[in-house]
Amino acid sequence: MRDERTIKLLCEYEMSSSAQLFKDLKDLYKVDIDFIVSHLDDDKNGYWARSLIKTVVSFYEAQVFTLKNELIEFCGENDITIPPYILMFLKNLKYEIKDNGNIKEKYFQTTLKAEIKFIFNQICTLQNFELECGYDDVRWPQLLKTIEVRNRLTHPKSLNEQVVTKDEVNDCVFSIIWFYENTTSFINQHSKNLKNQIEKYKIALGKDIE
Repeated sequence: MRDERTIKLLCEYEMSSSAQLFKDLKDLYKVDIDFIVSHLDDDKNGYWARSLIKTVVSFYEAQVFTLKNELIEFCGENDITIPPYILMFLKNLKYEIKDNGNIKEKYFQTTLKAEIKFIFNQICTLQNFELECGYDDVRWPQLLKTIEVRNRLTHPKSLNEQVVTKDEVNDCVFSIIWFYENTTSFINQHSKNLKNQIEKYKIALGKDIE
């Protein structure tokens, strides 16, 4: 049974370093994205449209990386066992045996589409959360299109591939909403679970702790 001091610590709960970074990054990128969007109406050479696509996809990449670290921290703090093969993918690591018999650790990369689905699925599995917006939502394909446009911009085969259409800009904007609603829902579910946990400990100890 947890004592009164433990409950007080729960009541004074502070975000883990990864959770705080996740929030800070979201706030930072929101300022960048809002600034870019405010210039889209006067975008004669397409600079702001290209900037929007690149910035948004960079935001997704940064948030996926941070969510992985946050999930690892959460499981460690709550004695939740992460299967070794899942942990390997959360850390983006693989191992190989060299000719000298030593094991070498290497980083590997997967597609951003796979990374987003993987971390969202693991959060739902390990933390028992639910997606606010599923993959059958019309905005999920818009997110995938946005990633494709970013890849086209960073690996162009012709100058024409640097042109971002209005439809592609709209897809990008709607994809942000899908991603934001899901990640915000994860935060809200975590907060709700924490409050419920605190109330259970209070009742169990018969304490009225503020």
